[in-house]
Amino acid sequence: MTRDAASNNEELLNTPTAGPTSFAVSEVVLPPLTPSRYEPITRLLSEIDVHGQQLLRVFFNKAFSGYFELSRQFPQALLDVIQDVNSSILQVIYEDRPRKEASLMTIKKRFFAAAEKLVDQFNKLLDPRDMKTGIHWYVYRLQKDLSAFPVTVSVTYKKEDFKIKPNDSPSLKWLKFRRNLRALLSGGTVRARLHYREAMQYYMRDGRFEFLLSWLEAFRKESLQSLTEVEAYIAYCDKKFDTLFEFTRSDTLTVAQWEEATRELADRADALVKRQDHLATLFFDRLLVEFRLNIDHLRTHLEQIDANYLTRIINSDKALHRRQRDRVLAFADEWRKTMGLAAGRISLDTTLRELKWQIDHDFKEFRRRIDSHVTTTILEPVGATLAQLDAWKDGHGDSKGLKKLEWKSVSLLLEKDFKALSDRLMQSSKSLPDTRTVLASIESSESTSIPVRRLVQHYLEYDFLSPLHDEIDRFCKNLKDNVVNMNDQLSLTLFSIDNSNADDIAAPQVIANAIDEIRQEESAARKTKHELSLGFGALAEKLFEAFSVNAMVATSVEFGYISRDARQKKVISRIGNLGQAIRKFFVDKILILIYSRSEGIRIARQIASRNDSGSVTDRVLEVISQVTPDPKIISALPHYYLNLFSGRSNIGEAFWIVRESDDRIIAQKVHQYLGGRHGGILITGERNAGKTAICRRIAEKHFAHSKQFHLFPPADGSARPEDFLAKLQETTGVKSDLTGIMNSLPHHTVVVIHDLELWWERTPQGMQAFEMIMDMIAAYSDRIVFIANMNPFAAELIHAVNGFKDRFIGVMPCSPMSSMELKNLILTRHRSSGLEFALDNVKSDVSEIALARLFNDYFNYTEGNPGVAMNAWLSNIVRVEENRVVIRAPRRPDTEVLDALPPAWNLIILQLILHKRMSEAKLLRVFRNDFPDLLTHLRSLVRAGLIGRDVDGCYGLNNFIEPFVIRVFKQKDWL
Repeated sequence: MTRDAASNNEELLNTPTAGPTSFAVSEVVLPPLTPSRYEPITRLLSEIDVHGQQLLRVFFNKAFSGYFELSRQFPQALLDVIQDVNSSILQVIYEDRPRKEASLMTIKKRFFAAAEKLVDQFNKLLDPRDMKTGIHWYVYRLQKDLSAFPVTVSVTYKKEDFKIKPNDSPSLKWLKFRRNLRALLSGGTVRARLHYREAMQYYMRDGRFEFLLSWLEAFRKESLQSLTEVEAYIAYCDKKFDTLFEFTRSDTLTVAQWEEATRELADRADALVKRQDHLATLFFDRLLVEFRLNIDHLRTHLEQIDANYLTRIINSDKALHRRQRDRVLAFADEWRKTMGLAAGRISLDTTLRELKWQIDHDFKEFRRRIDSHVTTTILEPVGATLAQLDAWKDGHGDSKGLKKLEWKSVSLLLEKDFKALSDRLMQSSKSLPDTRTVLASIESSESTSIPVRRLVQHYLEYDFLSPLHDEIDRFCKNLKDNVVNMNDQLSLTLFSIDNSNADDIAAPQVIANAIDEIRQEESAARKTKHELSLGFGALAEKLFEAFSVNAMVATSVEFGYISRDARQKKVISRIGNLGQAIRKFFVDKILILIYSRSEGIRIARQIASRNDSGSVTDRVLEVISQVTPDPKIISALPHYYLNLFSGRSNIGEAFWIVRESDDRIIAQKVHQYLGGRHGGILITGERNAGKTAICRRIAEKHFAHSKQFHLFPPADGSARPEDFLAKLQETTGVKSDLTGIMNSLPHHTVVVIHDLELWWERTPQGMQAFEMIMDMIAAYSDRIVFIANMNPFAAELIHAVNGFKDRFIGVMPCSPMSSMELKNLILTRHRSSGLEFALDNVKSDVSEIALARLFNDYFNYTEGNPGVAMNAWLSNIVRVEENRVVIRAPRRPDTEVLDALPPAWNLIILQLILHKRMSEAKLLRVFRNDFPDLLTHLRSLVRAGLIGRDVDGCYGLNNFIEPFVIRVFKQKDWL
């Protein structure tokens, strides 16, 4: 096999052949055929034995030799793959470290891809038709041969055959008595006719079904066990490669170690091949041995004096024999289905192993970066500080060289790295299959449907990333305490020295005390770092335990949490059913009235919108406190719960709320594009309206098989064409000019440009990058699908200048959600957390009518904006209990103060709404450097809580107050 065999169309397995020419080889020595006391029986049984053995040989080769041939190829083909991978390992020994790591990653991916391809090929080649044909042929021959047997056989019995024994039954004694009388009259012998064909009906047909069922069941178990051993072999190879990889990374791999590993891998594969040969021989021999024993049982049966009576008994249960025959005939299809499910287990296990390996690789890199951050930012400066203090104590140091430690940078770096890790892991999970139906266990033939992608994302989000974030938070808190204590010691030391006399003999002791205290804090910091590492290891181990097929089978049964409230817990009587139906009728009517009220308001506002193309700081802070979540509540909520409502959760496909009107417009625009109308698709909407989600929905639903690139602007945005080109190169991975990039992308590649307003700024040169994007859409939208999103205020302003919307075949505003849709949006997310919820000051369960009122209030509060609704849900949690949260209905704050903000504040806020986020430099450019008190006003706005500054130094409007500010600005016709 070549190096790229796993990635091209080369078939690694050959189609097996079966038929009368591929004879099985028997290794068993059959027991001799015992002659009967009656010569006619001996002669007939000898003929039957020879003929039956020939039939079994043809039957086995027709039905089963193809499977055993394929099952021999499977481990051998795996070994070919593994030897190729192993050879590749030897080739990267002499590469430098970065290239070596990249090469090892490529090798491991190739191994998993080839293994999965082999499993898929094996599954496709498992054709039950040969087995089915062989079984049907054998059953047909049994019936045909039965009709060829003589109906009766005459046997001459001797007088001694009728000797009555004490243990004989009364009927047998009476039969022997009558035969004895006949023997006396006939001179000592009696001739009798045996119902031979009826006896053959059981021993050469119906009885064979009973044996075949047990034989086929044993074959089923062994064939499943063979797949289990192949799965174990793939796991063994995976671990062996990991060991070789570690040796390779550390430059300690020797040729002897490599040869030993190669030998062990080959020996395991050879053992699997030999096992298949042994099983083929074993099952064929069992057929032959059992048939010989069956002949012996038939001889014993025919030699009985009451053979005809016994024949009637064994043939009495005809219904049982028909059921056994039907089960034999149905075996091939059932076996194929079971084997397909078992192969699905191997494929899923291989997929999960690849995912675990990728996560382990990313997590190790994350841990390495954390270790580096803490060491270079905290521990090394602490060491330098201690060395300076030691020198100072000895009279050689300089207090001016002492610097306080900075812990905030570590916290920001860890948060940034955590977000990058979270994004990578959740992105990796998106390539997983949506669902897989696999065999529940090898011992049973039951199947289980596993929601693989959602289950993995659930494990990642709730059982790994959320507690991982908590671990980091605790670590940063402890590290902050350590750093603050060390800085306090430094400050105290400097103060004491500065206020002491030059000849004060206590100065060295002060420094010595500081050194002791700082070393204790350093030890505590190192211990905290070690505990963090242990916590990381425990979380990874727990996650990887969950990433197994058995664990997923066990968990998937309980994973239907989203439909939890649809399960009925009680069985009610007919009267109860009628009463519930009547009650439900009236409740539904009331709900329609409540929900229709919000729907009417929504439509009216849309029509109106369509027709309408103490101190201030104290009052603003009061308003913001009304709409912002309580920090104590936020700290009490699980991290994954916050993710669900903050927009950071990566399992959005499980929570997509279908809006038929939006889907209809999307489908229409996509149909127009595919029909030849070229241009981009523009999604507009206010902040948190769902623009990004809709763009992803378009790309994933309508262009699932196309390449997709999501282009995000720099944190501060940019109006420079070269910056856009650099981002495009980074996103597509193509280092070329714009023409080269576009020409290199496959037909119908999807390019999603997020936050289009950030490629523009309100300056004389602020349209350059934007114009470049519009020209790109105009020139290449015949082969590239361009989807963009931006806020509607910037869109209207820019369109008034250059009519850019004409470059798009469709401009789709994000429509507001109804109260019913908001209910589905929030409750689906809430219930996925496993927590219950209750309304404040309501002791009983939340009724449907109460829910309708609640989400009607949410609609009035949010005007149908889904992101604002999720923020409001967090803001209105009043209490977090052990297994539930207690919420209240949202109340719109008194925003009169927002109508009386200082003009300078309004100017800055207006630019932040248009541009989404801006640095100080960008604000100065937009205001033409003609805003002398800009920085002063920025600090005032931050102090009032209206705006915030992120880690990149960009200012943006407070998420929770922004919708109310926009409403005020709309009323003033500023937007």
